Amino acid sequence: MRYFFAENNFAFSNKLFLINNKMLVFISYPREFGKFAEILDIELSNRNIDTFIDKSGIHPGETWSVEIEKYIEKADFFVVLYSAKALEKPENFFEIEIDLIEKRCRRDNNLKLITVIFPPTKPNDLKPFFRTRQHLLASENEYEAHRWIHKILQEVSKLKETKVNKRIEEIEKNGDLNGLFRFLLSYY
Repeated sequence: MRYFFAENNFAFSNKLFLINNKMLVFISYPREFGKFAEILDIELSNRNIDTFIDKSGIHPGETWSVEIEKYIEKADFFVVLYSAKALEKPENFFEIEIDLIEKRCRRDNNLKLITVIFPPTKPNDLKPFFRTRQHLLASENEYEAHRWIHKILQEVSKLKETKVNKRIEEIEKNGDLNGLFRFLLSYY
């Protein structure tokens, strides 16, 4: 959440507004790291950041591939919990997800992608696109997860702050009071 003062020509000068910037973080993970995806999901949700993980984001009767593609297109930020071992499985949903994430990130170079590598996977085991991005190394020890989760939370918070500031600057530059109110309402 962010507070700021807005001045306008309609006698509403120096009003305090609360902006709760909604952002979507897409978490991709192989089943073997489901507990880590759930921990990250909870931590982000506790900070009022919308998340998508397939376990809770796809409801009974919905088509998996349609929902995954829809949320990948909506996402502002991607976290991939990476396992080379998971890529070896037949009917690999994890591989389908990371291929779609790669395509989306190639279309929009400004999207943030953090890959978390779990042992025994090594950086050279990553698919070529994922090797080009800075990654985090993790262990399968649940008690050490706070280190990489904390780094992800920091990056998401920075992106959220930047996104809000850019939107406020656009609105102020245009002198669009209605746009400001629509922006505020869209984030409550």
